Amino acid sequence: MKLDLHRLRHAITVAETRSFSRAAELLAITQPALSRSIATLEDDLGLRLFDRDRSGVFITQAGANLLAGAKPLLTQAHMLEQTMRQLHHAQTGVIHFGMSPMVASLYLSDLFLALNKTRPDLILRPLVRKTEGLLTALSQGEIESFFMAYPHPPQREDIVANALGPVPIGLFARAGHPLASSHTRPCDSLDSFPLAASVPELPNPTGGLPLATSIVCDNYALMKELILASDTISLMSPLLLRDELRRGEVVRLNMPLLDQAAVELFSIRLSARTISKTTKLIQDVLLENRER
Repeated sequence: MKLDLHRLRHAITVAETRSFSRAAELLAITQPALSRSIATLEDDLGLRLFDRDRSGVFITQAGANLLAGAKPLLTQAHMLEQTMRQLHHAQTGVIHFGMSPMVASLYLSDLFLALNKTRPDLILRPLVRKTEGLLTALSQGEIESFFMAYPHPPQREDIVANALGPVPIGLFARAGHPLASSHTRPCDSLDSFPLAASVPELPNPTGGLPLATSIVCDNYALMKELILASDTISLMSPLLLRDELRRGEVVRLNMPLLDQAAVELFSIRLSARTISKTTKLIQDVLLENRER
């Protein structure tokens, strides 16, 4: 007896949809071809996997036992395919990696410039998304790793998170803003002004209700424009405001805890995969640029 991965995938799809026609549509094959595939699998195993009648398709106990073991087998096969594809890409100079919006705003252009000097043969394929989207892309093999800036890494057993160092953040406003003074301001004074951040709410250091964000935005260039042109207050990294801070156009607001916060720069990869030379290269360049 031999197990064919394609036929196992066909059987799993039939079991999940409980319909040969729907399964055939999802698999992009004809229904007769799918029926022959399932019949061949049943003949090879000497077991009936599905019962069919007018009310639908039902999986047998033998089918349930088979598919319970087939799903992790197919997952491992898929991960192996993705690993080999990524190895091929690495050898041909293509790097697929991800960055959160803040990390991309801080480091992506410097990464391009640095690698263009030292490794002009490399082709970079960055994916910029929020953490949830990056985790999905990582699981599906679209990227080999990603980099994020957050207080803590995702809590998942299937990933490895390497801390690369802190990234400072704070609350910033234009010079001359009503809250721009050397005196410490209470957090409830933020209620009178638009607050821009990449998350819908911020923790309240006084233990009260979270501080609602009126402008949820991942575009830090736009946040900078809002700060300069209005009374908008923004939570972002001072590293993105170096020139404006030096020229005195923007100031950090003096508020308890919020103006002293920092997030950590993390490198994230799947625990089942060994870190590649290309991922290590990107990580080293980010470390070098972060320390400047």
